[in-house]
Amino acid sequence: MTIPSTNKIRNNSEQPGSPVETFNPDGSFTGVRTLLIPWQTRFAFINAQLGQLYPYSEGLPPSVGLPLCISARLKNFGSLLDPVSGDSSLISDSAGCEVELTYGNPGQNVSIPPYVHPTYGNIEESFEPSAEFVTLDHSRFRWGATEADDKLEPQEAPGKLLRGADWVLRRTQANAVSQQLILLPGTSNSEALSAASLGINFAAEQLMFGTPLIERNVDGTFTITYRFSIRPNGWNKVWRAKTQTWSPIYVQNDVSSWVVYKNYPPVVWSTYL
Repeated sequence: MTIPSTNKIRNNSEQPGSPVETFNPDGSFTGVRTLLIPWQTRFAFINAQLGQLYPYSEGLPPSVGLPLCISARLKNFGSLLDPVSGDSSLISDSAGCEVELTYGNPGQNVSIPPYVHPTYGNIEESFEPSAEFVTLDHSRFRWGATEADDKLEPQEAPGKLLRGADWVLRRTQANAVSQQLILLPGTSNSEALSAASLGINFAAEQLMFGTPLIERNVDGTFTITYRFSIRPNGWNKVWRAKTQTWSPIYVQNDVSSWVVYKNYPPVVWSTYL
């Protein structure tokens, strides 16, 4: 394909021929949009799209319901290396993504062609919407704009729904299941990992291991579905209001020393996936 300049894809342009709509015999609906976006904004773009209403839903049959964005697939184009130094940490201005957004009813099974990983075998990967409810600090708010106005009581603290995304890795036809899987939920990744078929990399401690779903197939093989919750700022950092940054916190190890507190202990996952 012809590589456009970053300026031409800055506005997340939808491509000719998009969307493609499929009306299935069982009454379900699948819509696929193809857009070009800058590589460096891909996480923010995906988080903003997952769970959102299909923008062309007007005029769809009532039986279809309200299709939502249920997965995203990305394919990078352009060079991910700095053209002068060759440094992979300096992304070239020409780097971009072709994004396929799939819309359907929540829970609808949308088929994705299997990707054969050189180590893990047949895998399917997707980004799926997630959300976390948090209660805000009541002491930051008042019932008015002056010092004379009452502060909020603890039970009046407002809540906020934080939208996020999960990387879902589904490994099919696995010959065995590692016993270590029961120890991994609640840990973070100690090494960098890659969503191979999506072309997306994750730094250490950006992922949190969820409880895997393990299914035994009639042919004796296993299907293992892993769900990794994504936190770009890292699972072992917290928001510090004073500095307006995500920072580690420390806990007293003994009477004289303090160490970084790892609420989600970093573990090597790649051995067990």
